[in-house]
Amino acid sequence: GLVNQPETNKRQLRVAEGGLTAPEDAGSPRHRNQPSVESLREWTFAAADKCKVPAAMLFRQARAESGFRWWVVSASGAKGLMQLKPYHAYWPLDLLDPETNLNLGACLMRRHYERLKAMGLGLSDAEVWELALYAYHDGEYRVRTSAVARRYAKRVLGEVPRG
Repeated sequence: GLVNQPETNKRQLRVAEGGLTAPEDAGSPRHRNQPSVESLREWTFAAADKCKVPAAMLFRQARAESGFRWWVVSASGAKGLMQLKPYHAYWPLDLLDPETNLNLGACLMRRHYERLKAMGLGLSDAEVWELALYAYHDGEYRVRTSAVARRYAKRVLGEVPRG
């Protein structure tokens, strides 16, 4: 099953769903205190406002990416709530800081949206956001409509229950 809190003995944790692990310093005091749902909501809505992305979508995206487990690191090295890789940041940032991670993830979503909107495909805003989710899921320059990417986008957009 899923791990709700990282163990305090600093060993890597394997999480059944998604191959996620706790960071090496999971035993540090910083990683023992899960932010409240209210704090996560507040940070999500602030990041959405700052980067001009739909707040409800961003909140569901964090849930889809990490299950709100801000300390997780995927097998591919993606970190935190929005499962960002170090190359997503233009300077060294603590990607395991929930607020930083949400801000960077929101701005990355906006960048995908703006790039796709500028292509002049004649799509609605909702359709462009869906394509932006494909880009976020599969990589910036690999906007695919695979079954996995479509399911991810539908789950984030609230059309399919998580599961």
